Amino acid sequence: MAMETCCDLEAFLTPHRAVDEEVNQIGQTLIASFEGPIYSAQARTLVQSYAVGNVLLDSQNLHDGPQALRLTKSLHDAARSSNHPASLWVGIEQEGGLVSRLSRGLQTTQFPSPSGLAASRSLASTRQVGEAIAKELTVLGFDWNLAPVIDAVTDLTEPLDASRRFSDSMEVVVEHAMAFLQGSRQAGIHTTVKEAFSTTFMAILRSVEAENDFMDDEMENEELQHLQRLFGNEVIDSVMLSSSILDIENISHVSHSVKILLKNVIRKYLQFEGPVILDCTSELSERPICVVHQPLRALLCGCDMIYLPVKHELQVACINAIYAAIESSFLPISTISTAATRVVSLKACHSPLEEDTDLGSADMLLARQSKSKLLAQQVYRSSIVTLQGAASPLATLPANSVLLLLTPKVYPLNTTNQSSDPFEPLGRAISRTHPRTRHVPYSLSVGLTTTHFEFLRRAGAVIVVAACTSSALWEMQKEFWFAIEQLLTDTNERLGAEFVKIAVAASDARDLTNSSILSKGWWGVVCWEYSEAALIAVAEVLTGEREATGVLPFTQSDK
Repeated sequence: MAMETCCDLEAFLTPHRAVDEEVNQIGQTLIASFEGPIYSAQARTLVQSYAVGNVLLDSQNLHDGPQALRLTKSLHDAARSSNHPASLWVGIEQEGGLVSRLSRGLQTTQFPSPSGLAASRSLASTRQVGEAIAKELTVLGFDWNLAPVIDAVTDLTEPLDASRRFSDSMEVVVEHAMAFLQGSRQAGIHTTVKEAFSTTFMAILRSVEAENDFMDDEMENEELQHLQRLFGNEVIDSVMLSSSILDIENISHVSHSVKILLKNVIRKYLQFEGPVILDCTSELSERPICVVHQPLRALLCGCDMIYLPVKHELQVACINAIYAAIESSFLPISTISTAATRVVSLKACHSPLEEDTDLGSADMLLARQSKSKLLAQQVYRSSIVTLQGAASPLATLPANSVLLLLTPKVYPLNTTNQSSDPFEPLGRAISRTHPRTRHVPYSLSVGLTTTHFEFLRRAGAVIVVAACTSSALWEMQKEFWFAIEQLLTDTNERLGAEFVKIAVAASDARDLTNSSILSKGWWGVVCWEYSEAALIAVAEVLTGEREATGVLPFTQSDK
């Protein structure tokens, strides 16, 4: 079947094979992932046949400490034996909070999300967390952490992305990002800041697309001025941009726009000379061939490194398209050489995992656990925010009263057991103080049921936890809040004025701050995520064991 024409790069489809020197240079610009917990045939093809010089792992690759170290060591050894021009880097996304790719089986520490770190108002804690994460990664053989995100929360930020960002203020983002990066560098981990200033970048790109070649107004905005301070501290090793910078309707403007962005903003204004990475893992195009050409287009625009799509067949197709473009001189080999030189120069400043690394050293994690867990516990406690006064209204709840805990049905975090209820630790922690706690899940697609109604009739207090995972669920969450509020209003005479109503935001604080539910007499609490550590910390506040000391790291909206 003939393949539909997709874009201006359709000529670069036929598989080609570059010469060895070119393969090695191209490989240094590529970042790939693969499936499974072992050095598989897929991984071998990438590292040994295509000389891919950078690999990203996630939770499905990792089961426990010794296995993780065996895998990272196998990857390093394979690149070494294949005569790569520089050490292979093994990376992971370990931001803390919702994005913690090290599974629980590795005995690593769950740390708070960036929003939680900012809410705790301690730059020292943020630096310590960055260092602690980096130390755990080095023990497991990782070279590289793709963290943190250095974009601000905006009205367009999806709920799952909000807690991954420190604040809606770029000044706060820069302060905490700098602290996190300093801690990471202290522990010897290379860092890549992600989704870098995408809001400003898209505004600049629109300005370029409108043929305002030098964007004086955009270049003077406050966001870039704060970022200039961050880049001036030389704590950033590389920058990863979102593939959204290629999402320009007029494809003829893409190359021109992105080249100006890289040249005038990143290289000239921010004076950053390290590698610039483009995330090309998105496979949302209706025409798969466009996905194949995205890495080639990024290299043509001046990016230095490409994060390839996840599917192996697409990875191979992307690499072959680059080979074909080089063979025809459409992509100058000098462009690849410049990019590879940036990558190799950065790697030369980093010590790779040694060949004789003791596989038992993964047990060193256990020796650090008590200190890391204590740090995490302290930061989680200081990150909890209350929105209607500090003291918990449960303090006056009679001992014989039923406390109804309603939690959403969502996927668990950082665990291979996807059938477990992630809110069980919250129910257990509350029940130690309130033994008559009744934990009942709810589904936003179903709403309020007769089961919920029957429990509410017998309860003296209700805690409703919200954890919206997308903006599409927000209206449904709002309907669920008000269905309960209406039910409580209708039965208010029987329940009495002492009935306690508590709302908890366990992902995006805007689940509460953008809602009018707090004006109905609900006590609001924010814990930023629904990891076990966060839920235990918020339980201490709910039961009155501790008072919350955190502060919202962004402005409350009236929307």
